[in-house]
Amino acid sequence: MAYAALTSLMGTVGKILQQNPDPEKGEEMKFLYETLGSLRAILEDSVKRSDLEMIKRLEAQTTQMAYALEDKVELAMESGILGSLNQIKGHIDSTMNDWMKIKTSYENHVKALPANEGFSPDSSKLSSQPENVMVGHNNELDLMLDHLTRGSRELKVVSIVGMGGIGKTTFATRIYYDPVIVSRFDTRPMVTVSQEFYVRRLLLGLLNSITSIPREICNESDGQLADRLRKGLKGRRYLIFIDDIWSTEAWDDMKLCFPDDGNGSRILLTTRNTEVAEYASMNEPPFHRMRLLSFDESWNLFHSKVFTKKGLSSEFEKIGKEVVKKCQGLPLTIIIVAGLLSKIHSLVEWGNVAEDVNSLLYECPDKQCSRLIDLSYRHLPHHIKACFLYFGVFQEDTEINVKRLVKLWVAEGFLEVEKDKNLEEVAKKCLEDLIDRSLVFADKGSTRNGKIKTCKMHDLLHGFCLREAQRENFLRVIQKKDDDLHAKPVLFHPKFHRRISILSCDNYKLYFDHDTYNKARSILFLGKPYYIPDIKLEYSCFKLLRVLDIATDTLRGNFPKDILCLFHLRYLAFTFAGSLDSPLDMSLWNLETFVFDYRVCGCIYFAEEIWRMEQLRHLKFSLNCLTQPSQEKCLVLENLQTFSGLNPLNCTKEVFKRIPNVKKLMILGHMVQYGESEMPDCFNDLASLGKLESLGFHIQTNINHLNLCLPPPGNFPQNLKKLTFIFTYMPWKNMDIVGMLPNLEVLKLRSSACIGEEWEPSENGFHQLKFLLLHCSDPNYWKATSDHFPLLEHLVLRDCYHLQEIPLDFADSLTLQSIEIENCERSVVTSAEQIQEEQRNLGVDDLIVRACRIRGCEDEDHISQSFGGS
Repeated sequence: MAYAALTSLMGTVGKILQQNPDPEKGEEMKFLYETLGSLRAILEDSVKRSDLEMIKRLEAQTTQMAYALEDKVELAMESGILGSLNQIKGHIDSTMNDWMKIKTSYENHVKALPANEGFSPDSSKLSSQPENVMVGHNNELDLMLDHLTRGSRELKVVSIVGMGGIGKTTFATRIYYDPVIVSRFDTRPMVTVSQEFYVRRLLLGLLNSITSIPREICNESDGQLADRLRKGLKGRRYLIFIDDIWSTEAWDDMKLCFPDDGNGSRILLTTRNTEVAEYASMNEPPFHRMRLLSFDESWNLFHSKVFTKKGLSSEFEKIGKEVVKKCQGLPLTIIIVAGLLSKIHSLVEWGNVAEDVNSLLYECPDKQCSRLIDLSYRHLPHHIKACFLYFGVFQEDTEINVKRLVKLWVAEGFLEVEKDKNLEEVAKKCLEDLIDRSLVFADKGSTRNGKIKTCKMHDLLHGFCLREAQRENFLRVIQKKDDDLHAKPVLFHPKFHRRISILSCDNYKLYFDHDTYNKARSILFLGKPYYIPDIKLEYSCFKLLRVLDIATDTLRGNFPKDILCLFHLRYLAFTFAGSLDSPLDMSLWNLETFVFDYRVCGCIYFAEEIWRMEQLRHLKFSLNCLTQPSQEKCLVLENLQTFSGLNPLNCTKEVFKRIPNVKKLMILGHMVQYGESEMPDCFNDLASLGKLESLGFHIQTNINHLNLCLPPPGNFPQNLKKLTFIFTYMPWKNMDIVGMLPNLEVLKLRSSACIGEEWEPSENGFHQLKFLLLHCSDPNYWKATSDHFPLLEHLVLRDCYHLQEIPLDFADSLTLQSIEIENCERSVVTSAEQIQEEQRNLGVDDLIVRACRIRGCEDEDHISQSFGGS
């Protein structure tokens, strides 16, 4: 963590350089910044082949030195008195001398190495595949499909058992998404249990797989949720996928929710514990025990992760095959090794890493994984190590929102701007690197249009992150089960940890010891989102806090105004449902991300100081929270990239000129703010936002009130690529205007965005549209041809109750890749099947059709269908 700590310190010093008008002090800070850069460069060059224990000790010392110096500098920033830098320079010089000794030792070691043998593999042959690949197990797959779809009509538990890392989840997921399974079952809820399980989270997860969960359901008791789940499954043929269950107690807490209606329902279960599998299946042995891969299967998996079909030189192949043999057929071991070697392009370095790997692979497979994860971690570039360990702040086995992750990484300060890239782009590049190394997995189905929306981490990798992060004082996690606490207060001393992640704090009060001098930089409440804990935080004790994320839980009572005085905050996200006085004064001059969800009807306003917070990069409000900027006092927010929650009343020239570089804008309003008057014109000067790429309108009105009127196409920003309408009640004729936008690629029409019985697009529109979503915005008749959407790739229809069919002329489309249908009429699915069949007759076999929860269909065999090309 020394590299990340130095990068963070350099970022703090860099801010002082930008803001300090004193020439003498500025020169001192510039020299300090350059000295820190030299130290970081020496550290980066000195750790590759030297004594590991020596490195760990010196890295720990350097980390603590950087933390202490940053604390001193930031406290001085707040007071405005920095004082002498001589003592600081002395600490840095001493540390630099220690690193220089290691660097010299490494350089002498390199000189003793033989000359580079062979050549690097062609970088064009290296593969970057985010998706998890399953090889082998074809016969087992057929047996599993047969057992799940045939045989007894009684409810049965079909279990898959095996050690960690052997591929249980990958194999079960392959089964879950198989077209045979999708077409067989009416509904297929899925939930991951994990070692630390919470009954409420499991129930809500399963319910959410069956239907959309309204917010009020979250206030129901566990018993009410269980009853709702049981009723939701009653009478339906279901497959429930329960992944990674560790205990019989977890099964006992769920099993009564699964009715047996004698219709062939099944439960697919993965576990490491044979006892759990036998217990769940009424003492029957596990149906399938995962085997280790054969050598050929192992080599195919390794090859798919490292190289493309072009092949590789015999020297690299020889080393690769020796390493694969030592992996003993354990898939996770193979992909970790493959991820490590895929980033190394020198034959000599391959040989060196192979030696390290071979020395670890004489262990049993379980220990192999832990040792290999440690080896992969040590070979990570310095700037990515902190990003990797940061996954420890999240709950095990959860899907992680990439946008949120990126904003957190940026706020933490351990990323450095690269040439021609902003910090968000650097963060995404780091995530892609971790995915390429198979240390993080892009979640299935989240990579449409090349963008990763969510990611996950294997529990063995997550466990390593947690242990290593806590060992290095990078992170402290609070996670205790409800039954262990009995509502007793928990005292926590965060003196030695920079980050505090609270994953479970329900049914008890969390106190922080105010007498402990606290230097925590981040506090994140990332546990179960449906509990409201009694949080007692004395925010004034956290003067150096950078990240405060309480968005998952809801604060009640009086508004915690102390939060708005935390000078060093860069990331603030919270949900509030209490009382407050408005407007609220803010002094958060370093804030970069501000997410505020207000759960009470009414208005709240932050004082106009928010228009002077020039570091802001991302703003998200659940309703209008901003006053109009004044001409004299407010600044141009040049760093602002995304803004969600701008009221139509504030769509003025004065506001738009304050946010010239915004790329994503969501305009949010409610009819109670307008009364019977006309809705404000949101489009005056909107075209002045030349960098805007994504625009949304969420206007909470009704069909008898106001609706959104669109201006001519020239009034829209011309670089617009994505457009979303929610509750706008526009006539379908307005889509002719939208169709004329020259660069529009994504159109989402949600929740009565358009109304009317018929949609007939005009000619010569939607030239660039690739993605179209219709959600609760459906005409009875959709009269269109493929010529109206010449580049359409993905069509999604959800809750379109009135739509009769998809235009059959879509069969002529040369670009259409997928049609997704949910909760629509059976005739809509039939039209999609016809389009797919006609394309097959024309020799096009790529179109995938997915359908679920089809309305008005009593024949359970046709409730949910999925058809795909080869």
